Amino acid sequence: MRNTQILFPQELYSKYLSTINGIHFTQREIDVIACVLNGWSTKRIASLLLLKPTAKGKIKHQPKKTSKNIQSINPRTVQTHIRNIMSKLDCNTREGIIDFIEASDRLIHLRKYYSLLRIEIAFEKSLKDIFKLRHEQEIILLIVHKKDKNTKNPLLSHLKAHLKLVGITISSTVRKKESEYAIYILPKLDEKNDISSLLEKVKKSHKEIFFVLQEKESHKNIPEKFRDLKTIDFTKYENYYFSFIKLLKILCPNLEFEKVVTDFKDKYKKIHGSIEFQQPQPLLKEKEPENHFTHHLRWVLLFVPFIVVFMGYWFVTRVWNPDDANHPIRPDLVIPKKSVLLDRPQLIAQIDDKFKGHEDIQTIALVGPGGAGKTTLARQYAHQQKVKVVWEINAETQESLRTSFENLAQALVATEGDKKILRAIQEIKNPAEREDKIIQFVKKRLKSHLHWFIIYDNIEKFLDIQKHFPHDFKTWGQGKIILTTRDGTIENNKHVNSIIQVGELTPEQKLSLFTKIMTNDHNHSLKLALIEETKIFLKALPPYPLDVSVAAYYLKATNIPYAAYLKSVTENNKDFINVQENLLKEAGDYTKTRYGIITLSLQHILDTHKDFSDLLLFISMLDSQNIPQSLLRTYKSETVVDNFIYNLKKYSLITNQSSSSPFGSTFSIHRSVQGISLAYLIKILNLKKKPQLFQGTFKLLDKTISEIISDENISKMKALVTHSEIFLSHDNLITSEMRGGIAGKLGCFYFYFGKYLLSKQLLEKGLKILDNLENKDYARIAQMLTFLAIVYRELGNYEKARSLFEQSLVIYKDILDQQWGIVWVSVHLGNIYREMGNYEKGRLLIEHALTRQKNKFSGDPIQFAWTLLHLGNLYRDLGNFEGAKNLYEKSLEIYRKKFNDNEHIGAAWVLSHLGSVQKELGNYQEAKISLEKSLKIYSNHFDKLHLKVACASFYLGNVYKELGDYEKAKNFIEQALLAYEKNYGKDDLHTAKALISLGQIYLLKGQVETSESLMFKASRIVQKTKHPDKYIILEALAGLFIKKSADANDKSMKQQSRDFKARATDYLKQALEIIKTNFPEDSPHLIRIQGKLKNLSQE
Repeated sequence: MRNTQILFPQELYSKYLSTINGIHFTQREIDVIACVLNGWSTKRIASLLLLKPTAKGKIKHQPKKTSKNIQSINPRTVQTHIRNIMSKLDCNTREGIIDFIEASDRLIHLRKYYSLLRIEIAFEKSLKDIFKLRHEQEIILLIVHKKDKNTKNPLLSHLKAHLKLVGITISSTVRKKESEYAIYILPKLDEKNDISSLLEKVKKSHKEIFFVLQEKESHKNIPEKFRDLKTIDFTKYENYYFSFIKLLKILCPNLEFEKVVTDFKDKYKKIHGSIEFQQPQPLLKEKEPENHFTHHLRWVLLFVPFIVVFMGYWFVTRVWNPDDANHPIRPDLVIPKKSVLLDRPQLIAQIDDKFKGHEDIQTIALVGPGGAGKTTLARQYAHQQKVKVVWEINAETQESLRTSFENLAQALVATEGDKKILRAIQEIKNPAEREDKIIQFVKKRLKSHLHWFIIYDNIEKFLDIQKHFPHDFKTWGQGKIILTTRDGTIENNKHVNSIIQVGELTPEQKLSLFTKIMTNDHNHSLKLALIEETKIFLKALPPYPLDVSVAAYYLKATNIPYAAYLKSVTENNKDFINVQENLLKEAGDYTKTRYGIITLSLQHILDTHKDFSDLLLFISMLDSQNIPQSLLRTYKSETVVDNFIYNLKKYSLITNQSSSSPFGSTFSIHRSVQGISLAYLIKILNLKKKPQLFQGTFKLLDKTISEIISDENISKMKALVTHSEIFLSHDNLITSEMRGGIAGKLGCFYFYFGKYLLSKQLLEKGLKILDNLENKDYARIAQMLTFLAIVYRELGNYEKARSLFEQSLVIYKDILDQQWGIVWVSVHLGNIYREMGNYEKGRLLIEHALTRQKNKFSGDPIQFAWTLLHLGNLYRDLGNFEGAKNLYEKSLEIYRKKFNDNEHIGAAWVLSHLGSVQKELGNYQEAKISLEKSLKIYSNHFDKLHLKVACASFYLGNVYKELGDYEKAKNFIEQALLAYEKNYGKDDLHTAKALISLGQIYLLKGQVETSESLMFKASRIVQKTKHPDKYIILEALAGLFIKKSADANDKSMKQQSRDFKARATDYLKQALEIIKTNFPEDSPHLIRIQGKLKNLSQE
């Protein structure tokens, strides 16, 4: 009789281990029992079974070019198997499982099973490694064997499965000619078959044929004429794996996998050498009969020692220690090993502090986004607990919640009576009744313990766990609870005593965790240059343990550059996500990636309300920080928006909320969340092919910006500028109309911020885009032309500004017939003529615009105030200071009434110009007050080099000059000079005026040489200009030489005094000619210059 050797764990299971002492076990349960028997932890069991194929060696799915058949199991699944085994054995500890096996007659078989299982898994891992090395074209292999429906051949099933693991396609039909190789599995010796005809057919269509031997003598079945073919011997136990490798070398002759084979041989020797198993040999001959009494006596004497040992063990474990009460009741709470565990002592201390109360049941909620480390933190704290009952409830789904509670019930069994009660409950057919009874069972058993500690992990809604949640110590007993959840609204729950936000990691914590994983915590520090590079890399990642860990494991496994990893994160393709998930599985029992967590939450939100997709798209197109809630309320109803924000908070997608924005309440989401959100929406809404879906976002943003610009609300502009920039950055999603429109609006923002070159660039870009559109938006084009003209004016290019204003005016008049636009551009055009020195033309344009406002339309009161100010500027330049003052005061009153405060930028603008005429009228104290108010408002919005600030500083410096405070005067004028040089350039009239004022201050301080140097520098600037304001420089130079003449006279230098006096007279005469040409006959400038000339002639 032939002794058949057992080759695989499946065979051993089927023959000896499917039933032990009358109790049936699944093969997976036997896997787990074998590992428990060898002292393995839950996490280690999961890692061992990571590569185990599906039952009976069959592969469920076999892709052509990928090897994804090796499945993993979760440590929580292992826990469930252990609980099921305990339930079958009526025990509640691992020791109980071990006791059962050791008391059975299957211990030796389980030892062998464990050895075979480890060998098989090691082999399949090696095949997976070989698959990665394959770059050859596809190999198709024909397997020919005798088919028997009643008997399954384990050699055949494993051979097929293992060939598939290395990517070899199996064919079973002789007629197919695509395969080059064929193998024939020879039948066993007692299976006589004529195989010649079949072999002839196979030989004709295949390059090579091999025979596989199942038994030593089966080669005798090979027909004489085929005995020259290659034969591979699979008859020995250890030969299967190495015979398979021999076959693989024939099939893949160019593949170099010796290192993989060597590694497997080493593992094989270690495993196989650790345990030897001999199957009980059958009797070869009958023995002589023996005396009946002697036979029984021998067996009695043989078993006496075993009975003594067993009774002693039973007494110690069941009598002296009547229940398993001294064993702590707790599952395997898996946390990362110490070498890669992020210590968070501050949070542990917070939990300790919150639990210092004396409530009978205390509940703390750890709240934070997925991957923040909530579960790990809760488990770390649980490991520190000294109480007898420590348990974790998986509250992620109703099914996992019920299963966890049943496992807790099983663990709380302490007596035979408990076992009977629980068994009766488990036999209840009605699920709802059975669930209620289990809850009651757990309540009663928990109350019997002095203290307990329970984690409810990953709660989505508290309502989901309410039935299973201990809330009354009278029925549940005294204990502590930690909830982990992403639901930021759980703080409102009456059962939760405290919440702890598990928030973002600090840069130092991110670097520490990353370094630990990359170096296995071997105290290897990164090089200084690499540290800085790593800090920059980590800054781009979401600041949570999940993201840092998966990045470290990925980089460690692939050794790709930081930039390549970040690119993959942005793209989030399926292969990248799969690799991340596999790495997380290998590192622990957490398998959710950032993309998976966020997209699942987003889908829940989208399913909640039909309008949420619009709102989610809106916030995904803006900056992720400080999103104004008022914008969303303009888009959708207040109730919908409040519900939307509630849901964002519920899934911990909101990182911060604030009410300090000029828009009121704002909220922020993490940039990575926003990026994933937009990518997800692009995919599910097909946004790349449907840009019209962005219209709602564009129109809302465009309308809001227009209102802000109209109100000249600088604070709101600053709050919205980044959102507009981010919207514009989605160049591949938005239409040309959107791109041109928002670029123009951004250009307007930057004009108000004083960033004129950037403003010019954006406005010109926007105009170019809009001009190329088939359906032209003339209203938008005219507005952008006007703002571009204003920018050119601020840059000192008056001719270009005038040309653009005139183009815009034509559109408003001839195409749009828009009254407010005509008035708006007419006033600007009048102002540019004023700036160019053509006061009369400027006056006519502005006064005509004012008349149009009064007669043809009421318009905006702010536009009326704005027109009054520009007319006041013209009156001031013409020397009509009282007329200018009256216009300024009317304008100021409108601004204050409209905005109900004195802090609006428009009020600052009017106050600045009002102060300038108050100074000209000699009201220096009033001028000082007006200008200081103006400067204070400007300083709240702009930096010191902004032209609005420079203008007010220039006027205030001249007021201090008149008041005799020369040091303050000098400081303000110098500040204005820096701004003018930066914005206008060193050769502009504004710069020349500031140099003159500074020279006058030095002259008044008696520093004549410095004064002269500054004034002549100004003179050189205006030497070629025809601007009427040139008279200001000439009049100042005359003042310089009048002073020098007086000083020379005091020193009795008569001739020099007369020469200086002549030069002063010459400068005044030049100034007088300019004034007569450009100013009215009653101009105060004319009267003043004439007076100075008269005084000089009389001296």
